[in-house]
Amino acid sequence: MKVAIILCGCGFKDGSEIHESVLSLLALDAVGHSTHAFALPSPFTTEPYTSKGVSETRNQLEEAARISRGDIMELSLLDVKAYDALWIPGGYGVAQSLSTFAKEGIYGKVNPVLEKIILSFSASKKPIVAVCIAPYIVGMALRGNKVRMTVGKDPGHLRVLEELGHIPVAKPADGYEYDPQHNIYTSPGYMEPPHLAGIYRSLLSISEALGRIVN
Repeated sequence: MKVAIILCGCGFKDGSEIHESVLSLLALDAVGHSTHAFALPSPFTTEPYTSKGVSETRNQLEEAARISRGDIMELSLLDVKAYDALWIPGGYGVAQSLSTFAKEGIYGKVNPVLEKIILSFSASKKPIVAVCIAPYIVGMALRGNKVRMTVGKDPGHLRVLEELGHIPVAKPADGYEYDPQHNIYTSPGYMEPPHLAGIYRSLLSISEALGRIVN
């Protein structure tokens, strides 16, 4: 299966969550899927990761290329017909750079380029995978469609999905939720307490499920 990975920088505070992104790539490779990364070529302001760090303006695509080892294209060049599945790791950049969720919450909007891609994959009944906070973005694009999704077990986090018109399902870090009607897989990632091995088991399970579609 050929999978399009959506990245948005590099780092959990202001971009794509590095662990979730790398574990996603590993889980997909372990099952034999091929991947290609995409990102918006847009500026964003970094958040300091240490006490000595300073904020600065960087480019989402250039930063995301650190994760994909330079194998990345502009999001606008993603041809939905050329890919079998869409995969979006988490990280707060998803809320800040791929949408206005960080500022506007459930009333926010998804970046129009990404929204069109999500809607196209959905209309084609191709699998969509959303990790960590990314289910909120998928949920915003498909607002009111009553998709079964998880963002972990925290009642407040799950309530956001309900407010977006979806069906929240509590799952642990090593679990995932699948909605067969909409062909959408969601994984809690770091919306649950840190559990790196559990996150990988969840992502590998989803990757294996995608493999069964092919076979």
